[in-house]
Amino acid sequence: MEKLQLACSVRTIQRVINDVDWPKYRKIGAAPALTKRHKEARARSAEEMALVCGNEWYQVRRGEVEPR
Repeated sequence: MEKLQLACSVRTIQRVINDVDWPKYRKIGAAPALTKRHKEARARSAEEMALVCGNEWYQVRRGEVEPR
């Protein structure tokens, strides 16, 4: 709310969104489970990011620099 600088409450926004008829609820379909290869790749990537020197990974997470 503060980021958008809106002069109304959260409840007002929820009520307005609920009153419109065009948004439709759709359940997201189930995705296949990660394979062993995918899990290993994710773990390897996490380990590499944990080893990044200094404050670089923190800056990537905050959007201050582009990831390598």
